Amino acid sequence: MTSFEALFLKGEKTREQHTLIPIACAMLLGKTDKERQEIKILLNLAYTIRNQIVHGSDCQEKLANKNLELEELTKDVEDLLRASIKKLI
Repeated sequence: MTSFEALFLKGEKTREQHTLIPIACAMLLGKTDKERQEIKILLNLAYTIRNQIVHGSDCQEKLANKNLELEELTKDVEDLLRASIKKLI
């Protein structure tokens, strides 16, 4: 998530970064409304999980509710990050 902040916020911290990053990434990578919505949902979840981990909360319940494993979420987020970097280069 820190890498997404560097790509899309250019080092500026903002209260809305957890909403700006998913929107920016979705607009950059999504080809259809459905794809953009899926990207936003995934990155919103990733940001929530990141915050839970950083602040010492258990993220397993949130992942279980979405029927996801942390490794799967991490891979999907890494794929979006790589695609974003490629597009922005």
